[in-house]
Amino acid sequence: MQFVILRPVEIRDDTGKAITVPPTARRAVATLLMASERPVTDDDLMQAIWGDTIGREGALKTLMTQIRQLLSRNRVPQRLPSGYAVQLVPGDEVDVARFRDLVNQGSAAAQAGEHERAAELLDQAIRLWSAPPMPDVPRSPAWLDGLRDGLIFLYKAARVRLLQARLDLGENWALLDEIRLALADDPHSEHLHGLLMAALYRAGFRAEALLHYETAKTALVQTIGSGPGSHLQRLRDEIAADGQDQQTPGPAVLPASARPVPAQLPADVLDWTGREQEVEEMVSYLRRSADRVPIAQVHGPGGVGKSTLAVHVAHEVASDYPDGQLFAEVEGMSPRPRDISDVLGELIRALGVIELPRTLRERTALFRSLLAGRRVLVVIDDAAGAHHVTPLLPGSPGCAVIVTSRMQINGVAGAYQVRLYPWQYGESLELLTDMIGSARTKAEPEAAQAIVSACGGFPLAVRIAAARLSAHPEWSLAQYADQLSQRRLDMLSTEGMGVSATIGASYDHLPAEAQRAFRILSTLGPGDFPAWAAGLLLGDDAEALLDTLMTNSLISPSGRDILDQPRYRQHDLIREYGANRLAEVPADRDHARRMLTGWVELADMADAHLQLDPHYPPHGRLASRLYAPAAAAQLVEADPKRWFTAEINTLLALVHRSCEEGRFRFAMALALRINSYLFWRRRNWDAEDMWRTLTHAATAGGDVRLAAEARLRTAAMLTRRAGGAGRAMAMLGTCVEVFEQAQDRRGLARSLAARAFATWTHVRANREMPREQREELLRSTADDCRRGLAAAEEAEDRHGRMECLRSLGLVTASMGAAAEGIGLVEQSLAITRAISQETGHRAYEMYTLRLLILLHLGQGNYEEVLRLLDLGRPVMVSFDHASGVASWDELEGDALSGLGRHAEAAELYGNAARIYEGDVSPEHMARCLSKHASALIRMASTS
Repeated sequence: MQFVILRPVEIRDDTGKAITVPPTARRAVATLLMASERPVTDDDLMQAIWGDTIGREGALKTLMTQIRQLLSRNRVPQRLPSGYAVQLVPGDEVDVARFRDLVNQGSAAAQAGEHERAAELLDQAIRLWSAPPMPDVPRSPAWLDGLRDGLIFLYKAARVRLLQARLDLGENWALLDEIRLALADDPHSEHLHGLLMAALYRAGFRAEALLHYETAKTALVQTIGSGPGSHLQRLRDEIAADGQDQQTPGPAVLPASARPVPAQLPADVLDWTGREQEVEEMVSYLRRSADRVPIAQVHGPGGVGKSTLAVHVAHEVASDYPDGQLFAEVEGMSPRPRDISDVLGELIRALGVIELPRTLRERTALFRSLLAGRRVLVVIDDAAGAHHVTPLLPGSPGCAVIVTSRMQINGVAGAYQVRLYPWQYGESLELLTDMIGSARTKAEPEAAQAIVSACGGFPLAVRIAAARLSAHPEWSLAQYADQLSQRRLDMLSTEGMGVSATIGASYDHLPAEAQRAFRILSTLGPGDFPAWAAGLLLGDDAEALLDTLMTNSLISPSGRDILDQPRYRQHDLIREYGANRLAEVPADRDHARRMLTGWVELADMADAHLQLDPHYPPHGRLASRLYAPAAAAQLVEADPKRWFTAEINTLLALVHRSCEEGRFRFAMALALRINSYLFWRRRNWDAEDMWRTLTHAATAGGDVRLAAEARLRTAAMLTRRAGGAGRAMAMLGTCVEVFEQAQDRRGLARSLAARAFATWTHVRANREMPREQREELLRSTADDCRRGLAAAEEAEDRHGRMECLRSLGLVTASMGAAAEGIGLVEQSLAITRAISQETGHRAYEMYTLRLLILLHLGQGNYEEVLRLLDLGRPVMVSFDHASGVASWDELEGDALSGLGRHAEAAELYGNAARIYEGDVSPEHMARCLSKHASALIRMASTS
């Protein structure tokens, strides 16, 4: 393996392939390599990696596990008694060792007078370094900083020896700039001052050499308190003794008349699409600020079109800045950001400067001087912070600046912020059509829609998709859409450009803790999430980590919910990238279990405050709370219904995703606790879809018992839907078989009761059914009820007994024994009243009471119906269940109509229809409107 630490840490395997090393791991590897196989204690490692040791033990173990995976052949073993150490194997190469070896060889060659070989060896050694040197080697603890300083000193000494060897080879002119650059880095080096004097003298600039001695003398006195040593003094005397005199170099800046007008903007895109509002606002802003330097900062996630927008706007306003347009590519989010001093040097040269100042401060001052009194537009692309922007800002009005960054840079005062969000569907489709032609998108509109949807509104993704389709005209859009559905991020890359790489640049720029947070947040899935949900996963640091991720455009704000809590969202492509990175870190994946458990705990707390769905028995309550954040628990306790309203879509998504991931038992635990909310809010389709999904997931997972439980609930939902009872009967037959084979008496009783109720509903809805078939079905159903009743008695299950008695009463009444049927339902009602008194849950009582009212209606017992309705109405109103109140009004209307009180009935039917309007079951409103019309007709005919 090859290890680089003199530059940004880099590891290559035995084949030369680069291994991706996250930033935190780079600091750890650099520390271990600097220790050179000597063990490093836990405290020293934590200090080097994070700057402190408080609570870092677990993070260190996790990090060392990651490093072991990066370094094959056990180069980092399990922790030794004295700490951790890299154990290199034969063939491994560390650039520090190679640097020392080359310096030793080069120094020996120089001492032997072999100047050419010395220069060659020392040049190889110097080229191993970068600026800044050793960026990933921490400065703490002290022993590590000492080793670092020692290496830097050796580097400077080698640089001096290299320059001396080249001077001895006669490279006088060529060395002048290089020695000055070295002096800018090390202004106190007398060796470098002497080399510059010697190079100037040998190049024919004797006077400049003597002047430099005076400059060096002044600088040394001011900084170290003493003048030059004897070596520099002797060199000065030797040069002064020579009577030669030469002309000084020419001017450093071209005359104003000869200075170029820079026009550095990249070409504007030919297929500009969308962003009309952003363009209009930016152009207006850049044109109206005459008394200051307008700075427009465009920020957003990678691939959202920031640079394209900046270039387009820059072209729009270029005529307003006739003295030039400068384009500075900072590459701040790349693995190797550019030195801002080098960027400044390029811009200064573009403005006509020949010889550059050495320091960043001097270059910034010169840059602002050159722009003073001129109208120049400066575009700074891909900045990673205020340190990339501030040195490049003009200092006086007349100029303007556009900055692009993946983060919102808060350190640039007065900047006009433009946050870019992903495109809407229409804009994405427009660009795709422009790039591949309307014939292809019109020929396959559904596939085109699928491609655009997969791109998630990222212009970069749309361009890559279009580029791939253009390169493969033989591909159908459907074929490419299918590939996108299977491996989206892979298919959104081409010729070195890709969505993954763009997102990855932002991810790599994050500190280790924020990278971990980014990975873990992908478990929250699509849709938005509240801040406390991040706390559930990330702990007490959640707020700061969310702020870091939002600053780097890896999550975005999504407003505030009905509980006035801030919410956030991860874009689909960004979340998918995070999930892929999460898969690489097994320890982080365990947070999915923690997250799901926390949501189950919170849902359990909220569900405990609701009336239960009357169609199912109560489920167990959690005995303790392990992960639910205190802030979320307070919100739940303050208003459980509003909390459910804010989070129900997230909860449903968690059920579905848990099923997809094979965690169907977690999904079941969550579904049980959100079902009652779905019932009372009439979200029947969501509930039915949830139970169907659980049925399929448990079946695929081989858990037939749980699958039967979910199927039972799915069938109950179907029974309540118009025309669904017949299909429910077959599903419930499967449930009966499963529970019977499992000897689950409770499940068997409930399944038989549910099948009986579905059969009764089916027979009742099919009046045209032949009498023989109808009677046979009802007899068989009555047998189901008695069989279920026996199973419930055996299991001592009063809920099962209640359901079986209720169903048996309905079936018995339909078979002609109305009084007996009513008596059975009244027995069931007595059980529900006992439950109500013990638990406070009255939904079972009201549901059974409603069925009893239906039986009395069927027998024409209208006065009894009115009595029972009056008895139950206050309870029904207390449920805050609009559809339940409407059903009570409808039943009362039926009773009044039976008594000939049509005017009162019409009023109640109309009221019920108004309440039912917009209900998930439109047949309810239609039925009440029909009854309302009939009541009006009867009222008119009797008046």
